[in-house]
Amino acid sequence: MNGYLIKKAKMMRKKKYDLIYKAAAAALSAAVALPLCGIRVQAEETAAVITYPYGSSVTSGESEGGVTLPRTTSEDSGVTDASGSAIYPEGGLPEKADTAAVATYPDSSELPVTKSSTYKTSRNMSRTDEEWDLLEDNILNYDEIGDLVHEYNATVLINRGNFSNDERRTMDADEVTDYLISEADDYINQATALEDSEYSATSVATALSSANSSYRAAQNNVEDSTTIELEYKETEKNLALSTKKLFLAYYEAQAEKQNAEINIAYLERAYKAAQNRQTQNMATELDVLEAKKALEDAKAELSTYENSITSGYRSLISACGWTYDSSPEVGALPDMSYAEAVNVDYDTDKEKASENNITLTRDRHLLQNTYDYGMGIVRDEYEKTLKTDTDSFGISFRSAYDSLINAADTYSNAVVARSNGDTDLEYAQRQYELGMLSDLELKAAENTHSSLVLSETTAYLNMLEARATYDAAVNDGVL
Repeated sequence: MNGYLIKKAKMMRKKKYDLIYKAAAAALSAAVALPLCGIRVQAEETAAVITYPYGSSVTSGESEGGVTLPRTTSEDSGVTDASGSAIYPEGGLPEKADTAAVATYPDSSELPVTKSSTYKTSRNMSRTDEEWDLLEDNILNYDEIGDLVHEYNATVLINRGNFSNDERRTMDADEVTDYLISEADDYINQATALEDSEYSATSVATALSSANSSYRAAQNNVEDSTTIELEYKETEKNLALSTKKLFLAYYEAQAEKQNAEINIAYLERAYKAAQNRQTQNMATELDVLEAKKALEDAKAELSTYENSITSGYRSLISACGWTYDSSPEVGALPDMSYAEAVNVDYDTDKEKASENNITLTRDRHLLQNTYDYGMGIVRDEYEKTLKTDTDSFGISFRSAYDSLINAADTYSNAVVARSNGDTDLEYAQRQYELGMLSDLELKAAENTHSSLVLSETTAYLNMLEARATYDAAVNDGVL
């Protein structure tokens, strides 16, 4: 049976479109009930973009095969804060105006400090020397993330190399169709060779199934080099956005850690107070056990935040091209007010976002190709796809806008709550100085205030993330 199919497929070689390809596909798929094999070259996900964020520095690798390899680091990181906390002003997390505090690294025992750095990145004319110097200064700044991902992210570099080596990179739709037919012919030749060898019938069937897949793709093909390149571009823009989120998540983990430390200080005092009251028959053993458990739970939570900081740091620097054992500095948080966050024009931005959206751009290009290459047989399908994706875009963009406004409002409310909390803490401190509050009660007031500071910081970070998502939709075409 396989021999008959191979012979029939050979007779169909080099003939064009609908009837011939349809007959070949029907004949092959009737006998080979296997999953169709994809033909698009896909980059392997070698750059782990994990879940949290932290800081880093670099020394780039050599260029190989036209692809600049990820950077490696060897410059002294200049660690100055052995505690591993973000450097905040005395008295807790910063006020809004101080949210640009620079974060430092985890404890020096956790991150190796490398020495002497020589950048080996092959600089091209797309950037000035000053711009390259900023990218290679061993500081991971928020506003440089898009450029760092473009130049050094492993997945982006692999995709760029794959596209450079892809024979379809300069082809129009007709040429891609011929490429797919040739690919199918190669599979048929492979099946012919396998049939007369010691290989099993399964290997022959697999080759025939791959030929079937390529024939079918060729039959209705309207893809070309532009649509292939757009897929790689979309991957890069999504990676840039996700890396910005890692940066913000790193700062959130730092804030959570600091709040947890203040909470532990309060719970330690509360546990000691419970023990003292028990010796005076003013508290039960259950009261002491509950205080102890609360303290132990808080310490476990602190350990979770510390792990998040370390793993997040590794994820962030990896996404920006630094090696896992590098230790660059994480730059300051961007400064953004409520007014700046909501200063957008929904209608104008929506029109621009629609024009830039990569999915819609690809849909429009494919639909145009159905006209340019006489592929009316699939035109309805691409018209429906464009309409569906356009409707989905409208819903998603509105959601991004609403999320931005809600996040900004939440931040504004958190600022007010924090301000009221400042007043309450000042009052508690005066009472303590006058002997009207116990040490434990003051610690409780400080702990409450710390929670308000954390809420404000988290709200600010959420506002920055919402704005980054909105800007990515408007300017970068991803949503």
